[in-house]
Amino acid sequence: MSEFNGMNGEVFNDHPLKKLRQYVDDRYAEHISLSEAAQISGLQMSSFCAFFRTAVGIHFTDWLRQVRISKAIELMKNSGLSIARIAHDVGFVEMITFEREFKKHTQMTPRDFTESLRTD
Repeated sequence: MSEFNGMNGEVFNDHPLKKLRQYVDDRYAEHISLSEAAQISGLQMSSFCAFFRTAVGIHFTDWLRQVRISKAIELMKNSGLSIARIAHDVGFVEMITFEREFKKHTQMTPRDFTESLRTD
């Protein structure tokens, strides 16, 4: 995911975010706390949030949700899994949260999105 919603993914090529990006790519379905993200980035918690927001343009938690939605879209396109299974597999505990975030980022419900894939 080099770009999502106009966000430039190139910032992740630079330390300290490169290591964090790899960690999230490998573990996006797991709970990743801000303190864990700061530690992986080699930054103090007090400076991580501001650094991340300045570098990426959004808060870490918003970016993590975007990563998860991007992974969900890949699974919807390339697997026969149910929407509920995909939501769980990309790290959403609550289906309602997944549906809300998916629609926020794609302007479609997960169901509408999967149906649009069938008609293409």
